[in-house]
Amino acid sequence: MAATPTSPLPHERFGNFVLLAETERSTVATDYRAAHLGEGGFDRLVQLVRFMPACVPGAPDTLVEHVRAAGKVGAPGLLKALGTGRAGSAWLSYEYMGGRSLHAVLARGRQEGFPLSLDNALEITRQVCLSLEKVHARTLPSGAPLVHGYLAPWSVMISFDGAVRLRGFGLWAGRALGGLPDDEAGTLAPEQAEDRVDVRTDVYGLGALLLESLRGTPLPRGVDLRTLVPETADAEGEPLPVQLAATIERALSPRPEARQQGPGEVRQELEALLFAGDVAPTTFNLAFYMETLYRDTIEQDARAIADETHADYQPYLRGPAQEPATPAPAVSPVPAMAPAVPAPVAVPQTPPPVPAPRVPVAAAPAVEAPAPVEPPAPPAPRSAPAPAHERAATGGARAQAPSRLPVIAAGVVALLLVGGAAYYFLALRRTAPPAAPAPTTLSAEAQAAVARVQELEARLAALEQERAQAETAAAEAAKVKVQAEAKAKGQTVDPRALERAQEEAARKVRLEQEKEQREERRKIEQQKRDEEARLAAAAAAAAATTTTLVAAETLAPAPTTVAAAAPAEPPASLAAGPSAEPDATATKPAEPSVYEFGAAGLIPPSLVSQPPLEYPAVARASRITGSVTVAAVVDEQGRVSGARATSGNPVLRKAAVDHIMGRRYRPGQKDGAPVKVQMIFQVNFKG
Repeated sequence: MAATPTSPLPHERFGNFVLLAETERSTVATDYRAAHLGEGGFDRLVQLVRFMPACVPGAPDTLVEHVRAAGKVGAPGLLKALGTGRAGSAWLSYEYMGGRSLHAVLARGRQEGFPLSLDNALEITRQVCLSLEKVHARTLPSGAPLVHGYLAPWSVMISFDGAVRLRGFGLWAGRALGGLPDDEAGTLAPEQAEDRVDVRTDVYGLGALLLESLRGTPLPRGVDLRTLVPETADAEGEPLPVQLAATIERALSPRPEARQQGPGEVRQELEALLFAGDVAPTTFNLAFYMETLYRDTIEQDARAIADETHADYQPYLRGPAQEPATPAPAVSPVPAMAPAVPAPVAVPQTPPPVPAPRVPVAAAPAVEAPAPVEPPAPPAPRSAPAPAHERAATGGARAQAPSRLPVIAAGVVALLLVGGAAYYFLALRRTAPPAAPAPTTLSAEAQAAVARVQELEARLAALEQERAQAETAAAEAAKVKVQAEAKAKGQTVDPRALERAQEEAARKVRLEQEKEQREERRKIEQQKRDEEARLAAAAAAAAATTTTLVAAETLAPAPTTVAAAAPAEPPASLAAGPSAEPDATATKPAEPSVYEFGAAGLIPPSLVSQPPLEYPAVARASRITGSVTVAAVVDEQGRVSGARATSGNPVLRKAAVDHIMGRRYRPGQKDGAPVKVQMIFQVNFKG
């Protein structure tokens, strides 16, 4: 940026800031990467937003109230505001994040012919929904929920590592948006023209934000945006999924009561679409898009930041602050807003860690508490302090001056204490006799129930390990496929294409595994509860036999039998719980609802029809073979239910389960009546 005519310095000074680089300009504001100056020089890098005259707050106290309320939410998806005020033009300072607003991203995508894809648009909207859910739970001193009110692309920041963060709180409430041009006000809800907002206003903003992200161009003002949904296509030119179009149209209803009643409801509808498998949004894909779109910018910013964080800012402290000229607004200023001067919010003086030269792919940083509101102190005349690096060197020399003798003595004492504690612990271990095992008083049935509970607990613990193994296997299969395709075309493997393919394969397997594991976990936990109830009943029965005869006569009837404790629905595992031997003196137990294959007197089901076995394309391309074990129940109508894979290659499991679920059987029979039968199947895949 060019220096002012009256200053030889390379950058302009704006109050306590040095404007290092302009990162974005819109009809709302101009964004800068700026250095905040402390007493000794450079304090931190910040993102400074200088609003156009048309966006001067008319209610500055309300603006500050909303900014502070948003800062107290503590959600990582909110961009932390550090300060606000007026110095010729209204300004807000935020913590610095390497990235750009969605407004700039969409403009860059149009310029480069690289629009935002459907999955990335959904990922951005989903993250904004998560942030708004926490924001709406926050109430203002008046008792009303905190509402954003301006969910435009300018308000959504996207970092180069794919994190989405929300800014702009208080602008609507502070009357700073009355002069917006039509191309910046298309996301405002109809009721905002009557100065009415609630959480459903932000629902309308979410629908408009998603629609503009998919279209890539600003939305028109004063029209029913629902009419634009049918003509909107994704980046591939394909029409939007029906479910997604319905979600957007409902959110854009002119009547608030006809919309989703909160961002959580919008998020649930979007996630239902994601679980259906039509799209696959991930932070990785969004980060890859940002890196592709801004590859040169990322490298330039990294080099500039490395220089700016170590630059000498003493010359800016020696002279008075220079107020740079305010950029010409795109619209005429609003006179009613111009005289208002908001009380500035002080910027904390504690410097954060210096940003890394390269922005890695990582989660968004945690949000800190907002800065307290306090009036600015006038600068006092003082001599220029020593540069920061000289003061650091002097402090280091002073820190090394004291003698090291106290430190050595403290170390000796610590070693003695540690040695004494270790000796005491070892001596205690040697002298303490091993605890004698408690005598086993459980019956064979109870002991088997204990073993069964332990088996189920081990199965629950193995679910996560299975999912990790499945993702690894899918990623490896995708790698083999990409390498084979590249070899067939006589090309070298593109590392980025390989990484994307592995990520996509792992994601699909993860979704399939999570869906299967949720059902399996539910059934296993139900089985575990049944076994624990059976164990408690057996223990109670054992305790009852040790009582006196008189006491036994006054006891309640015996606990429920094993058959009565059986779950009402087919269990997920075929390993049935232990069955007690019939007792001539006991009441005959009820017949089980599900019989094991091979049970006495059981006529097993016989196969009637089955679908062809579908060999997964990834497995065929990777030449993956083997067998998959599937556990299932054949019901009284001969249908297969509750099928799940218990072993086998994760890439082959879903195809095996689908094959078994498509089979039809002649039902198994017991005493002439059709019954449910637990069965184990082996599905073989051969290359």
